[in-house]
Amino acid sequence: GHMGGKVLVSTWEHIQRVIACRLQADILNSGLVLVARTDAEAATMIDSNIDPIDHPHIKGATVQGVEPLYEAIRRGADKDWEERAGCMTFPDAVAKVLKSKGVDASKWLKDSLKMSL
Repeated sequence: GHMGGKVLVSTWEHIQRVIACRLQADILNSGLVLVARTDAEAATMIDSNIDPIDHPHIKGATVQGVEPLYEAIRRGADKDWEERAGCMTFPDAVAKVLKSKGVDASKWLKDSLKMSL
C-alpha cells in the first residue's frame, strides 16, 4: 500500500528537503507551490534518533526484560508490543515518576519539549 512500513525521516531532514525544493525554484526563477506533508500520525518508525527536535517524541520501553521490538516483529508478536513494553516518551516517563512522588509534573512536561536527551 501507500507508504507501506511508514518510516519517517527526522524533522531536520524533512526541513532540509523543503529548503532544497525552495532553492531549486529560486535557481530556476520559477514560481512554486510546495505541499510538504507527512504521515507522521500513521508512522510506526523513524529512520534515526539523532535529531534533538525529535527527542521529546520518541518512545522507548519502560518494562525491564521485555524483548526488543525487532525480535517481536520477527516472531510476529509485535501487535501488542507497545503495551507489553510500557512504551512512553522520556518526558512522560519522568512525569510518571514525579507524579508517583506527589510532585506536579506539568512544568516538567511543558519544559521538556524544549530539551534534548
